[in-house]
Order: sequence, then C-alpha cells, then structure tokens
Amino acid sequence: MNDDGVIAWPLENSVPDQNNDITFKIRVTLLHETEETKEKRKMWEKVHIAARRNYRKYEREERQAAKERMERGEDDREKDEL
Repeated sequence: MNDDGVIAWPLENSVPDQNNDITFKIRVTLLHETEETKEKRKMWEKVHIAARRNYRKYEREERQAAKERMERGEDDREKDEL
C-alpha cells in the first residue's frame, strides 16, 4: 500500500464565460510519508477513534439517564400537553 498523497488548492479562478466555463489555477504538492510520520499519524488515528467512541458512550448514557428520569416522572422539562 502506498501512503503517499497529493494535495491541491486553488490560487485563482476566472468568472464564468458564456458557456459557464471557469478556469482555475491550482498549486499541487506531492506528499511522501516517512516511517516516523506514519507512526505518528496512526497513533493520532487511534486517539481520535477512542475519543469518538468515548463520546458516543457518554451520549448513550445521557440519553438512557434522561429516559429513566422521564419514566420515574423526575423529568425537569416542561411536558407538552398537546
């Protein structure tokens, strides 16, 4: 698997002509990933995955607690009578 990549961003663009064609001037850079940066990237990917997982767990627990409060009649929100 090749971990190299290309990034590009626009520098200039023209206004649409009669055919709605627009031209862009872009800058392109080829990135080569070293073993050191590959290890760091993989470490940060694991950190982000764990953080997302923990946040989803927190949200799930909050929803469950709110549901239980509502079932016990301890819900502090105003109930809609409609």
